[in-house]
Amino acid sequence: MKFRAFFFLMLVLTCASCFHKDVLNDRADNVIQSFIYVGTEGTYIITREEIFQATSKRSSGGFTSISGYAEYRLSTYNAETGKLIARIELGEGLEKTTIVLGTTAGKIWLYSNNELGLHCRNPQTLELIDDQAKLSAEAPLKGFQFAKPAWTQFDAFFAVNLKEKKLMLSDMQGYTYYFDPAAKTLVKTEDKIPNYSWARSAQSNNVYFNSDTAISFNNDKRAKLQLNYNDVNTTLSFLSGQFIVDTNFERLLQIRTKALNQLQAEKQKWQDSVDLVTAKHPIFKRDNASWTEYSREELDMRNYFGEIKRNYDRVAYAYDMLLKKELDSNYPLTDEPYTVLVRHATDVSDTAHTIFSKIDMRQGNFTQKWSLQFPQLYFDASKANNKGAFSSVMSEGNPRFDYTWFDQHNNRLFLIAQLKMLCIDLKNGQLIWEINL
Repeated sequence: MKFRAFFFLMLVLTCASCFHKDVLNDRADNVIQSFIYVGTEGTYIITREEIFQATSKRSSGGFTSISGYAEYRLSTYNAETGKLIARIELGEGLEKTTIVLGTTAGKIWLYSNNELGLHCRNPQTLELIDDQAKLSAEAPLKGFQFAKPAWTQFDAFFAVNLKEKKLMLSDMQGYTYYFDPAAKTLVKTEDKIPNYSWARSAQSNNVYFNSDTAISFNNDKRAKLQLNYNDVNTTLSFLSGQFIVDTNFERLLQIRTKALNQLQAEKQKWQDSVDLVTAKHPIFKRDNASWTEYSREELDMRNYFGEIKRNYDRVAYAYDMLLKKELDSNYPLTDEPYTVLVRHATDVSDTAHTIFSKIDMRQGNFTQKWSLQFPQLYFDASKANNKGAFSSVMSEGNPRFDYTWFDQHNNRLFLIAQLKMLCIDLKNGQLIWEINL
C-alpha cells in the first residue's frame, strides 16, 4: 500500500509539471506564419501559432528534456489596437494541420488534410465560408478531382498567386489550374505554382533603393553607414546594426514589376534607335559586312551604331536576368522613400536589449529621425535564453523565440519577436501597442 501511495504521488507530481495548455487561451509556444490582411472589412494581422503540449519534462545536470506534441491555431488581431478578434483551432500535429495559402477579397484560403480540404474563411471572424465539398458541388469546380498530396507538399499543389490574384489548384493527374473565385472561372495553365514559403531573412547589412543607390554598414563593432559601399562623413554608428528589409511578397512583386517596366521602356528606346539606323542603312543588320561595302556616311556611323547596339544589349540582358531572378528582399522596409529602419543593440552583453532607429538620407546626408529602445525585446534571444531571461515563460511550456517578422502598413511598423507583437508609429517612433502571443 505504501508503494502504491508513493507511485500515485509521483504520478500526480509528474502530471502537474506538464499541465495541458488551452489551445484557444494560453500563450503560444511558436509562430509559424503571419501576414497583414487589408480589405473592406478592416485591417487585421493574421497569425498561425503553435501550442506545445508537454507530456513529460525532466531536468538533469542543468539540462531540461521535454517531450510532447504540437497543436495549432489561427488568430486574427485588430491592427489598430492589437486586440484579439477571433481564434480557431487548426488541429494537432503537422500531418493533420492546416496551411494558409493566402487571401483574396474577403477570404482567407487554407488547405487541410481532413474533410475540409481546400476551404476559405472570413478574415475578421474566421468563420467558414466554403469548404472543398461545397466548392466541388457547383461550377466551375463541379466534379474537379482535387489532388491529395502528402502534408509536406501542400504548398506544391495549392497556392494563391499574388501576381494574378487567383488560386492555383492541382488535380489528381498533377495538372495545374487557375481558379478565380470572384469570376468563377477555372483555366488550365502551364505556369508553375509559386513558392512563397522559402526562408528569407528580415535583416541585412546592405539595402538598395534602386539600381543606382545602395547603403550598407562597414565592419566596425559600431557599424557606420556607407553610400554605394563607400564611407561617408557621418557621426552615426550602431552596435551590431542591421537594416530591416522588406519581405512582403506582394510589395516585392510590385517593385520587380515596376523595375521590369522601366527596363522594358529603356530597351524599347534603344531598339527604336537601332531600327531607325538599320531601316536607312540595312548593312548594319549584317555582322560580316566588309569595309568596302560601307558608304562614307556609314563608315562614320559605325561607332554610333555600335554604342546604341551595346546599350540595347546591356538593358536587354538586365531585363532577362531580372525576369529569371527570385524575388529580391534587399529593399528596405519603410514608409518613406530614401529612409531605412535599423535594428541595433544597447550593449555587448548576452542580455542586451533591442533599439530601433529610423534614418533619413533624403537631404543628401544621414539623419536619425527617431530611436526607440525595447527593454522587453532582447537583441539576441538565444544568448538571453541561455542566461535564463525567459525562465518564467519556459515554465509554462516549450517556447521558441527565433521567429521574427516585420511588415508595415499605413505608417505603422508591425513586428513579431520573442512571442510578442508590437506596433510602432513610423512617423515619430512611438510604441502604439504591445501584446503577448
